[in-house]
Amino acid sequence: MLNELEQTKAELQRVHMEELKRMERMATLGELATAVAHEIKNPLAGISGAIQVLREDMSEGDPRREIITDVLQEVERLDKTIKDLLMFARPKEPEMMKTNLKELIERTISLVNIKARKQEVEIKTQIKDLTLNVDPQQIQQVLLNLLINSLQAMPSGGVLIITTSHDDSNCYITVEDTGHGIAPEDIPNLFRPFYTTRGRGTGLGLFISKNIIEAHNGDIDVESTPGKGTRFTVRLPV
Repeated sequence: MLNELEQTKAELQRVHMEELKRMERMATLGELATAVAHEIKNPLAGISGAIQVLREDMSEGDPRREIITDVLQEVERLDKTIKDLLMFARPKEPEMMKTNLKELIERTISLVNIKARKQEVEIKTQIKDLTLNVDPQQIQQVLLNLLINSLQAMPSGGVLIITTSHDDSNCYITVEDTGHGIAPEDIPNLFRPFYTTRGRGTGLGLFISKNIIEAHNGDIDVESTPGKGTRFTVRLPV
């Protein structure tokens, strides 16, 4: 009996020490992320402004305009990476306010409409008119992350479905795609920081999304079938 208690105590101490080490590593990563992001942020803003001026000076038929547009898109991607790093290093407390969920989702969809059309992805919605007490900017960030992930899973076309439902206690937002799906071995790691199944990206989008939803006293779940598609479900209290 004493041996079992000692073994249990030793195991608890080991787990506690591992958690402390993990937290120290995360704190160090947070400090590093903040330093790197601040070093890049201002020069990148200057580069973006200069490129936009160059593009405006070019005629619509100028073949260089397409190259400049591609460069600008890469700059915007880097800017998003910096924002992700800062959000990882300094997560903000949600600023709750009454928010029309239908309007918020529709605004978020409008941000990816052009990309969806280019990829021949059809967006379908079934959204209820519901008001929630949330931080609209943070929830929009979560939705945008999920929509972008779905579009990246369907480079050659497909269907993206956004639905909402609710009961007496919770609202559910589902983002479902007909993309290539996620391998079963990747599912447990999806919400870990810096974990990505793609060659590009920080691997912070889903980690940040999970933290945001949990700060709203909700949760986020994923189901996926390789070759058929993926479904993310966000639960938020009503």
